Amino acid sequence: MKLKYLILLFLLPLLGAAQTITVKDVLGRTVTLKAPAKRVLLGEGRDIITLNILDRNPVSLIAAWSGDFKKGSEYADYKAALPAVDK
Repeated sequence: MKLKYLILLFLLPLLGAAQTITVKDVLGRTVTLKAPAKRVLLGEGRDIITLNILDRNPVSLIAAWSGDFKKGSEYADYKAALPAVDK
């Protein structure tokens, strides 16, 4: 009986790894990911403000972004606080 629980204990992490994630993008297309996304593409650069609410280092979550944010007045503030924004 204990052997069953021991085997189950080792197999539980594999159950979570096998799940896929399906979401709809802004155009209504279905996108299926094999695992949670680690980085995102920002369609609008000012969305970094939202990411800043979710993570203390929002730049680490960004794979790419549009250049529109560099035109706004907030960009200088973010650049001062997070130098990686400029990379």
